[in-house]
Amino acid sequence: MYSKKDLLDSLEVINENLNTLIHNQMIIYGEIKKLLEAQAVEEKNDKFIMR
Repeated sequence: MYSKKDLLDSLEVINENLNTLIHNQMIIYGEIKKLLEAQAVEEKNDKFIMR
């Protein structure tokens, strides 16, 4: 049987890991957004050049 303190410590670690995952996901989202915006600008430039 686990002690209450061990369970609370485990929950704290799980919470920290979830916060880290959320933070990393936000960073990845931001990078993908920048890439998509850059791609849209590039496509717009390509269309302008093709005219």
